[in-house]
Amino acid sequence: MIASLRNACLVLALFGAPAAAEPEAPVPPDLAEAGEDLSPAEWRRLVAGRTVWYRIGEAVWGRERYASGADRVVFQFPDGECVEGGWVYLDPWYCFEFEAGEGLGGPHCFRHLRHEGELWALGMAGEPQRVERIDDTPLTCGPDVVS
Repeated sequence: MIASLRNACLVLALFGAPAAAEPEAPVPPDLAEAGEDLSPAEWRRLVAGRTVWYRIGEAVWGRERYASGADRVVFQFPDGECVEGGWVYLDPWYCFEFEAGEGLGGPHCFRHLRHEGELWALGMAGEPQRVERIDDTPLTCGPDVVS
């Protein structure tokens, strides 16, 4: 899987992806140019064994739990469903390939940036995602329980 992911990411890095829609505020207008890319070592220090909370505008986009000691993640959508996958780094892109889930396609490639004290995931397509927080919250996958 990692070899095919690395090849797909290399193609995207070389040839690009479709242009993203115009981002909404409060995304910094100069994020792509002024943001500081986080190195893989720094990103691993921040996220190993932890959960990253992402937002697009005011809406929760999802949470992503990073494994300790391996480049593996579990991404949880707002509805509680989860997908597992792995990631590779191809400067400056972090590319993710998920193993389950209809219509996920892939790879999904992002730059992890620091800009004016905030962390962001800036994809090749789609809206920038603000990292709301990184903490030790475990993921409980599956639909929310309704009583």
